[in-house]
Amino acid sequence: MSRRSEAYAAVSNLWGEHLAAPLPIGLRFMATASGEPVAYLDAVIAGCVSAYVQNEGDLDVGRIATLSSCAHELRALHPGLRGENAGYVLQLIQTADVILGTLDTAA
Repeated sequence: MSRRSEAYAAVSNLWGEHLAAPLPIGLRFMATASGEPVAYLDAVIAGCVSAYVQNEGDLDVGRIATLSSCAHELRALHPGLRGENAGYVLQLIQTADVILGTLDTAA
């Protein structure tokens, strides 16, 4: 199994788990330091990951940049979070990192 197909399988599993969990109440009205609402970043990442899964492990340049930016925002927020909020955000970051890491090495 290639690195790219392993990443695709990992993202599919992570994403399935993520979709089963609602956005925690504590994150619904929280924003990052730059003012981006976490709920918005969650939705944007969802669109990028859905496109990645739908395209069987491929993502266009615009979505790659968007996914990277959203992950960066959440990575800065994560250290201040606790409990389910931290776990939810970490899962988004991990999913983005798997995708970005694979696409970066595939270029």
